Amino acid sequence: MAWRAPEHSVWEDEKPVQTVQLSSLVVMQIIKQCEEQRTLGEHAQGFICGLLEDGRLEVTHAYPSLRGVDVNDPETEVFYNEEMGRRLRQQNVDNLIVGWYKSAVFGSFLNREVFESQYEYQLTAEESVVLIYDPVRTAQGLLTLKAYRLGPEVMKIVKKDGLEFSMERLICSTRQNQC
Repeated sequence: MAWRAPEHSVWEDEKPVQTVQLSSLVVMQIIKQCEEQRTLGEHAQGFICGLLEDGRLEVTHAYPSLRGVDVNDPETEVFYNEEMGRRLRQQNVDNLIVGWYKSAVFGSFLNREVFESQYEYQLTAEESVVLIYDPVRTAQGLLTLKAYRLGPEVMKIVKKDGLEFSMERLICSTRQNQC
């Protein structure tokens, strides 16, 4: 998912993220959109907006990514996000994109595509998170919505090696094991 980064870091003077706080509105927005997509047999994803304050990433709004258009066209996605940002500002809603969300069942989000997307987000805004919603576990009565970030060691390894790394090397390096 493409999005235009701010010209400078908006979080330069802030503490690193220690907690992620979601408003109930965000939880309902994510669940609603994910359930709508699930009925169509698709996985949902979108953007989360909010602010960082004293080590707490507060997520206050979520909106879906584009569907039904050429989503591989970065200009379309950037225009969509700028327009959404403008509309959110007009309604006095936080419009700073602080990450993204995705629906996934039983850990199916653990793949290279999600890893690379989160890496790109964190390169642009270090405190970015990805929220993973599991609709199957939620339907079983356990609301499953988790926030993930890549650790600093992982970011260093990928910066050094580029995106041509092996997952095994990454795991061994972060655990400081001899594999």
